[in-house]
Amino acid sequence: MGPNSKTVCGDLVLEDLGIVVERVHDDPPAARATTEDVPGRHGTVLREVTYEPRNIMLECRLFEKTWDEFETLRDTLVSHLMTGEELKLVLRTHPNEYYMAYLESITEGDRIGGTGIGYLEIAFVASDPRRYGDVRSVTIPSGGSATFFVNGNQTAPARIEASAAVRSSGSTVWGVRFDEVDFAHMKTGSASARAVVIDGMTRSCTLAGATSMITLDSNWPTLTPGKHVARMDEGTGAATLTWQERSI
Repeated sequence: MGPNSKTVCGDLVLEDLGIVVERVHDDPPAARATTEDVPGRHGTVLREVTYEPRNIMLECRLFEKTWDEFETLRDTLVSHLMTGEELKLVLRTHPNEYYMAYLESITEGDRIGGTGIGYLEIAFVASDPRRYGDVRSVTIPSGGSATFFVNGNQTAPARIEASAAVRSSGSTVWGVRFDEVDFAHMKTGSASARAVVIDGMTRSCTLAGATSMITLDSNWPTLTPGKHVARMDEGTGAATLTWQERSI
């Protein structure tokens, strides 16, 4: 955390309003495990871990000259933050990442008599408890490979953009391999339709700008944290792979 780290809630920067965020409560969310008994094996097999919504609370101090100014600033927070929608929330403890969270409450605490100095607790809930970090990309050359690393500790959906190879039959096919495993393949299309996008972030697929589909034996692109090697299938053009890193 740098000396100039700030707290951003939607379109408001709390420190720019003169609000001091004295403490940030951002405890890890509760985890829920799904297990399965396997015949012939001792114990259970862990199949999936999911996370509960994350509760985030900011302890803030407002240093105003009068109580009227204190209440005006408090009301500004309410009007901008209590929208019933998720807001981009950047905490000063993690200045390079953000949550998508909605305001749960703003609670007033102690006031210092004779001044406009008072205390507020601002509580948010992130239904998706992950913090979103950098958006990164790598180019995979035609007929070649690229080695890259995914940071964070959560699986990251990915987007792939490329040109489809044209077969002699006049149809197009496109694919990519990750870590020597087939990753995703486009269904066949016309020879003139070359621009391919397979987007695991939005779970959408387009061929020359028109909605298309991936094959039934393909999965939406996702990347686990760590080192990866991506290789274009023979005959396809260069591709751009984009992902957003995520952490708990």
